[in-house]
Amino acid sequence: DCGWLSKGAMGTRMEGRGWGLLVKACCKPQGYTPLLSSIDFARIIQCVTFSPDGNNIACGVGSSVELRSEHTMELKGVMKGHSQNVYSVAWNHAGSLLPSGSIDGTVRLWTPDGKEMG
Repeated sequence: DCGWLSKGAMGTRMEGRGWGLLVKACCKPQGYTPLLSSIDFARIIQCVTFSPDGNNIACGVGSSVELRSEHTMELKGVMKGHSQNVYSVAWNHAGSLLPSGSIDGTVRLWTPDGKEMG
């Protein structure tokens, strides 16, 4: 069983095991309501990253990048352009750009609203 773990803002932890994604709060500040969101994907999540402000999650799912709300896991956008699986996503320090890398040998640069930078 292959899995991964990523830690974001406010002590939020993201865990993956095969086909699903689990986001939960840990080390929460006093008065913070526990957060537990879960979503099952039809395809395997290959990579994941939190935005610098901790409000968004970008996931490499198949040949696309999905942008989701960290708190609700609501799908905010799907960035398509790779022809094979995305194995790398990362935000720049300011959270204004999101590069993705694919097994097809391409690197694409996205804005948080899903537009590809030329």
